[in-house]
Amino acid sequence: MGIDRRGAAFEPTPSYLHQKIVLNFLVLLDAAARRSRGGWEVLPDLGVRLSDTSVPVPDVLIRPDKFIDGRDCDDMIVAFEVLSPSTAKRDLRWKRTAYASLPTLRQYVIVAQDAVDILGFDREAGAGAFSERRFMPGDEELDLPPIGVRASLSEIYRGLGLAGA
Repeated sequence: MGIDRRGAAFEPTPSYLHQKIVLNFLVLLDAAARRSRGGWEVLPDLGVRLSDTSVPVPDVLIRPDKFIDGRDCDDMIVAFEVLSPSTAKRDLRWKRTAYASLPTLRQYVIVAQDAVDILGFDREAGAGAFSERRFMPGDEELDLPPIGVRASLSEIYRGLGLAGA
């Protein structure tokens, strides 16, 4: 959250790099969803209802492919956050803890925008704790077991000009 010249609070506009990564995920995952017909969909900026007062909005999410009437869901399977300087602490701490309270969440993926560096938190169905995995240059793919997809790191970071992508 930022403060403008008049002292009013506002959400900072995402950077170009942030939005390119979000777009790359949407393109890759939408194509995979269409190929797999696995009963899931990929969406940007949809709220996730965690409680009556908590509805965080991940950059990209995967949920069952079924219609919902409204602005939020409570059945997210995978959440993706692209780190920004203004949201990094919140994404790494608060959102990770908050999303863990959602029983349907199987994977939380945090993506750096200034380097090829992805942190994944995975949870087996029915398990409580998440295990942590890191994907960096030298790793060819990000593994997304809950949906049976492997996403190329070079495609995730396509068009950003980062070393190792």
